[in-house]
Amino acid sequence: MRLNFINIWGNYVSKAIPGKLFYPLPTGKVHDNIFAICDRNDTNFFVYTNGKNYICFDVGYINNNYVKDDFRKIGIDPKSISHVFLTHTDMDHAGAVDKDSKSNWLKPGVHIYMGRIEENLIRKRQRRRFLFYTPIEIEKEYHLLDDNDVIVVGDIKVKAIHTPGHTCGHQAYLVDGKYLFAGDLLLLKDEKATAFYKIWNMDHEQDKQSIRKIAQLKDVELMCTCHSKCTFDFKTTMADWVEKLNKDK
Repeated sequence: MRLNFINIWGNYVSKAIPGKLFYPLPTGKVHDNIFAICDRNDTNFFVYTNGKNYICFDVGYINNNYVKDDFRKIGIDPKSISHVFLTHTDMDHAGAVDKDSKSNWLKPGVHIYMGRIEENLIRKRQRRRFLFYTPIEIEKEYHLLDDNDVIVVGDIKVKAIHTPGHTCGHQAYLVDGKYLFAGDLLLLKDEKATAFYKIWNMDHEQDKQSIRKIAQLKDVELMCTCHSKCTFDFKTTMADWVEKLNKDK
């Protein structure tokens, strides 16, 4: 493992802080065609399927072959996943595709997508936080997405939404116009959306701007976060952000 501040914080320091910081879902079905995998009781990544095609949003920690048991629980063969959409490249979201990861549950040649600007982090062109670079390095082939790009997988439509702040190239993904995978853009607390913890955000004010951006989405039936579960009441969850937008007009 390449040790630096980001790795040390995530693996050791944050786990020693009293109180619970994150509330991921247990592994299981979230909705008819959406399944959550719980990795290290710390984060979720998600599988979406229409019964014919299987795609994944984030992939969890490095060396996480233990999630094969989770896939057995939900009755999905992880080798059936054809496309992976990374919300960002932090170690708890992109670890399984890191160049040194021994994770082998994804099939060779799986299509990997991430935000175009996020590439700056894994190529060490930009620091993740303070003076430190991200520990993640990806050598597998990947594809870069810009804001509003749409990828079609069979009958599934995935729209990329550039939502910087937590990281410079963070992306949320809107699937089939109604399922939103928000990554670490925000946290859900008492059915309300709040900005992600400032200590982990590259630009906290920009993170808030990105939340205001997605607050304007229509017809979202379900929003999933990676560390604080999901909500079927997007309108109520985002109400405070919409109210502030209206006041600023």
